[in-house]
Amino acid sequence: MITTKEMQDNDFLYDILNRHYFESYRTDDQNSVLEIYVYGLCKSNCQYCYLKTHQKEIYPTELNDIPTIIHNFELIIDWYIENKFICMLDFFSGEWLTTDLFEPMMQIMYDKFSKTKYRPKRILGADNMQFLWDEERTNLIEYWFDKFEKDLNIIITLSASVDGMFCDKDRVQGTEDFYNKLWAFCGKYDMRCHPMVSPNNVKNWIPNFLWWANNAPDDIWQGLMMLEVRNEYWHENEIADLIKFCDFLSDYMFKNVFKENKKDFLKYILNIKDKENYPFSEVGYNTLAIAGTGFIEGKDYFNCSIHNEISIRLGDLSIVPCHRLSYNDLLLGKFKIENNKITGLEAINPVMAVIKTRMKQSNLPHCANCDFIGVCTGFCLGNSYEISKNFLIPAKEVCQLYKAKISFLIYKYEKMGLWKVLPEIQNECNLPHLDYLKALRKKILSNLEK
Repeated sequence: MITTKEMQDNDFLYDILNRHYFESYRTDDQNSVLEIYVYGLCKSNCQYCYLKTHQKEIYPTELNDIPTIIHNFELIIDWYIENKFICMLDFFSGEWLTTDLFEPMMQIMYDKFSKTKYRPKRILGADNMQFLWDEERTNLIEYWFDKFEKDLNIIITLSASVDGMFCDKDRVQGTEDFYNKLWAFCGKYDMRCHPMVSPNNVKNWIPNFLWWANNAPDDIWQGLMMLEVRNEYWHENEIADLIKFCDFLSDYMFKNVFKENKKDFLKYILNIKDKENYPFSEVGYNTLAIAGTGFIEGKDYFNCSIHNEISIRLGDLSIVPCHRLSYNDLLLGKFKIENNKITGLEAINPVMAVIKTRMKQSNLPHCANCDFIGVCTGFCLGNSYEISKNFLIPAKEVCQLYKAKISFLIYKYEKMGLWKVLPEIQNECNLPHLDYLKALRKKILSNLEK
């Protein structure tokens, strides 16, 4: 028998998720994403992977039952259509493309989406691309990708989780043949790559980047999303290696891509998109930027997915804050099932839903008074939780990492003379926090002179 308190919590959770997510899922809002957390197992052994090191807590082994996941996925697609959603689907997982999950899930979507107008225009996913070793599996994946685009007008895109020849030991073992297959697959499906810059491999990133630039097609290497792994293993030597890489990378991009055009390069490092002249500027993360998207848009949020999407763990139909925070004590709730159909929500931690939707980086105790808050990439909530069991407290090493990186980049761009052309772009671009950036630059340069 459900209690009054449980009924109130269930209604409360639904109201929060409906107002912040479900309503937008019925619109063409490109920022509205429903994440499907498919599977928790992966054959790779990446040193920095949280799914590998914390898999038993964030996707318990017993939940990786393939028939159950397929059944739950069908329930979710039925629920998606019944609620008249049209939002993007984002698949996050271990190596589900190479498992017995892939074809049944594609068939479920194809059968159901072909009978309704309530379907996504795009389906996204990240993958380590190991299926490219298997020609038969690759052909199967291409068959379904092509079929969805031709028959349903649904574009399926992957983001390739490969680090490059000099850093492959930290993720997967690549060869020249593997990467040639990758370039071809990326070209066919308009894909990009997101190699990780970790404390384990940062010392190799200068030769690794040159390898990318000398071997990958221009649209791929120029648009690499080189995101720093935000964990507690960034110490003095690793941070120094990152600074060396940023020094090299800024010179390389300025000379070889922007042809020493200071105005265009300044736009690039301020994250001002110029799709017409520099299509790669549309990528999700720019290593050399000193302004996150929040800075340009005048918003205050974390530079990750926690605000604009909910995540559903298929193994047990739990609604998790994000795939990085899918610990039992942080679960928002679960879907209720009756007669083989989703009939509602069962709240577990509705307060977490409030935090998820209302949290701002500027009102967190360790960030509120930080000089760098307007240009900081931000810490990873999941990593913080694993260190201290408090996801609102950043790892001090991550703070040191970004303070050092941003300070160096501001100094570097000063020496390059970029700030002198700032007046040329401030009138044509929306820079709501320009006064803040000027003050930060002045303070950092003053501190460095001391």
